[in-house]
Amino acid sequence: MLMTSDLSSILNGLGSYKNPIIWPLHPRTKKMLESFGIAIPDNIKIIDPIGYLDMILLEKHAALIATDSGGVQKEAYFHKVPCITTRDQTEWIELVEQGANYHYWCLIPAIVSALDQGFECRPFDF
Repeated sequence: MLMTSDLSSILNGLGSYKNPIIWPLHPRTKKMLESFGIAIPDNIKIIDPIGYLDMILLEKHAALIATDSGGVQKEAYFHKVPCITTRDQTEWIELVEQGANYHYWCLIPAIVSALDQGFECRPFDF
């Protein structure tokens, strides 16, 4: 279960990323952010929830995906986009073993720092 401190940690880490981030925000998450007074960093553009095909289009053109969704993890793999899983477990262990999915839970600040310094996600094959 995502705790307020976890969400705050994830946002702080992503807020330090030098590139823009698009976040289709789920209504429950929006309500949580508002009720706990968690600020959205300037580099994160919040958009309303989108349909499946629009989400696929965003995923296909992303440089990196950070998600807690098992489905999005797999879709990132299909689009050959590196993925960071922001929860304590993943059902797609084979994607982690292959280097397509990075399972870091709330270590987002460390990942963002590495990306900003030129870290490249390990290439993976089908």
